[in-house]
Amino acid sequence: MRNKILLLSLMFIILNINLFSEEKMVIRFLYPSADIIREFYTRDYDVASCKPSEYLDIVVSSDKYEELLKRGLDFIITQTESNLKENLSNTRDLEGYRNYSVLLSELEFLEALYPDICKLYDIGDSRGKLYCEEGNSNYEDYNHEIWAVKVSDNVETEEDEPCVYYLGEHHAREPISLEVVMAILNHILENYGTDPTITDNVNNAQIWFVPLVNPDGHKIVTDEYDMWWRKNICDNNGNGEIDPSYYNNYPDGVDPNRNYGFEWGLVGASDNPVSQTYHGLEPFSEPETTAIKQLLDSLHFVTGISYHSYGEVVLFPFGYNNGVTSPDHDALEDLAVSMASSIPGIYSGFYTPQESWMLYPCMGTTDDYSYGVNGTFAYTFELADEFIPPAYLVDEICQDNIEAALILLDRVNQSTLTGHITDALSGLPMIAEIFIEGIDDTGVFRNPYQSNEEFGTYYRLLLDGTFNVTFSEYGYESVTIENVEINSEGQTILNIELNPAGISNLSGVIRDAETLEVIENAQLEILNTPIEIVTSNEEGEYYFSEIPVGDYEILITALNYTAIVEEISLSEGDNAFDFELVICEAESFEYGVFSEILSFGGNADWIIDTESYHGYYSARSGIIGSNQTSSLIIELDVLSDDVISFFKKVSCEDDEENDFDYLAFYIDGVEQSRWDGETDWIEEIFNVSSGIHTFEWEYLKDGSVSQGSDCAWIDYIFFPETSGTDTDDNQVVMNSYILSNYPNPFNPSTEIEFYLKTEGKVILNIYNLKGQYVKNLKNDFIEPGYHTILWDGTDNSGKDVCTGIYFGKLRTSNYTSTIKMILMK
Repeated sequence: MRNKILLLSLMFIILNINLFSEEKMVIRFLYPSADIIREFYTRDYDVASCKPSEYLDIVVSSDKYEELLKRGLDFIITQTESNLKENLSNTRDLEGYRNYSVLLSELEFLEALYPDICKLYDIGDSRGKLYCEEGNSNYEDYNHEIWAVKVSDNVETEEDEPCVYYLGEHHAREPISLEVVMAILNHILENYGTDPTITDNVNNAQIWFVPLVNPDGHKIVTDEYDMWWRKNICDNNGNGEIDPSYYNNYPDGVDPNRNYGFEWGLVGASDNPVSQTYHGLEPFSEPETTAIKQLLDSLHFVTGISYHSYGEVVLFPFGYNNGVTSPDHDALEDLAVSMASSIPGIYSGFYTPQESWMLYPCMGTTDDYSYGVNGTFAYTFELADEFIPPAYLVDEICQDNIEAALILLDRVNQSTLTGHITDALSGLPMIAEIFIEGIDDTGVFRNPYQSNEEFGTYYRLLLDGTFNVTFSEYGYESVTIENVEINSEGQTILNIELNPAGISNLSGVIRDAETLEVIENAQLEILNTPIEIVTSNEEGEYYFSEIPVGDYEILITALNYTAIVEEISLSEGDNAFDFELVICEAESFEYGVFSEILSFGGNADWIIDTESYHGYYSARSGIIGSNQTSSLIIELDVLSDDVISFFKKVSCEDDEENDFDYLAFYIDGVEQSRWDGETDWIEEIFNVSSGIHTFEWEYLKDGSVSQGSDCAWIDYIFFPETSGTDTDDNQVVMNSYILSNYPNPFNPSTEIEFYLKTEGKVILNIYNLKGQYVKNLKNDFIEPGYHTILWDGTDNSGKDVCTGIYFGKLRTSNYTSTIKMILMK
């Protein structure tokens, strides 16, 4: 028996060694067809690089290589494991690749050598260090920090200056990116005081370098533990150690460049922990990306580069989906062209400038976050033509990229609108939005561009021309300056003072449009402001006090009525607006949450979205990746032959022959129709027979090829009359449900009324807006009929809860119903 155990243990060790040591390689499909690109993107292969009109490179294990050969596919091997190990070494007595300790020593040396303009900062810990600090000795060799270097003339002081960043090595197998960042750092330090342009930029900007974002992964590669490692070392399976790869699977690690929080999702990323593009449990789940986020958010970065390998391209936002064009597209592209044309390729021509999605779309990237959230002109450079170029080429690649880095650094000094925004009364700097007509009203969404908090400074990089610019902030009078001239001779400076706006009051009455009877408990929300929601009283009256003068949109909703959004203009003093609502017989999601009679299927739940046909909200399919689905489902007992109708909108890949990505509608599992491409809101109507039926809306994505928003929306659903329908208003009403709560809003207590058709056990719980459990109000058997239960605004421990939105959820053996309540103190 003992011998058998020893034999099995030996076999297990041999198996692990074989898996770990299995040779991997990069294979290249030259001039790949659309089918080849689709296949290798959709099946979670490790895509190394892609230029759709030229090549597709993927990393494969030796067994997968043999399998593809047997299929008769045409490809060549471009990189092998032995090649990478040889390239990593110092073969010609030239500087090759630094490891972590060499890097840190050099950064400390530079800080000591240039103390007036260079300062080293520890901006965060690696995943390995966190595990080490928890006492896990398996990670003692990965006790790393994330180091950043600031270069500026008054380096100890936070000055009113634009910031620029250079980031290296998000991906472990791309150490050339670290080398380029270090080359730029050394070049700027060495030439300060002698090169007038560099000296001027150091004196008038703050330049940040993070050469090694992913130190743990870098160690795995430079130690030659695994030359193909891409991710950090997050312990995905929780076994407390770093697991070796097997075939194309990597059990540990999160891809740092899929973990950022702007458009984080599954396009070009994976929710499979063994995937090389695993995007983590949630945005910024990793300490490395959190450290970069905090840096990017804390300073006023105007431009920045994140270096990667490989492909010899300069990428600019956006990249999270096919065809997503940013508002600043033209100016972003202009700078990309300038930089790319300055970098000679090692193997041919110059670098290629292009939008990020044109390489391949992917979500959760550094650039999309930096630009989408902060408005930074953020770029990705894909260096060289292989992950780890030969050591003797490192210096050449680094030197070839210095000019582009300096072009980026100097960009803020020409064709830029800048200045300070201050409060006209106090003179203090303030955060305000800078809206440029013809720029900010184009392209897909990014956060509004704002001045910074500490200095009130703003920088808008533009092309030469004239622009109309509006400066605005809630509570202040907007200022519009027309025909602002921008030119390449230098900066255009506009200092703006904003005057506090006058104060107005808003009141009125909400009525039924047909009967003119007043509507109680209608909710009014002044959109895109911090103003709290108000509710109409018993006389249908509502009142807002002390609203800054200005133009607004107001959303009015009431149970069983069609929501409306109205534009209003408020002047100083009292303003009165009455509104009339029409009874709604449709589900239009206007309470911002899904009814409990709806359920979800597939790989991601549907979400509430503001892209709507009616009112303010609609239902949008969940964010999914290749070969995944997202379904919205409801089962109804239809009383008699009838119809179901709804409005739908689709934005996805268009293929009339194959329907690769599409929205489909099913009744009882039978497809009624499907839609793809770009379609605006259109009503669809389908016949329904009497009886119990299941209705399902499913969005399906077959592969990585994405276009448009890669999703579908539905809104304004008219359900057929059901056996539980209230014939007075034709709403879908189930056997047991919450009717209302009164008062709403309330303080300090409210009564929740519900109906129970038959005797049974009832659970009534309170949850907050985040879905967190607050209190149980009932957990008992109850007789049929109408019931009222008081909630006194406390949690289970008897403590008062704070002002906010809460949900009462009633659950019986057959049904669940939810009501929204507002506590105002």
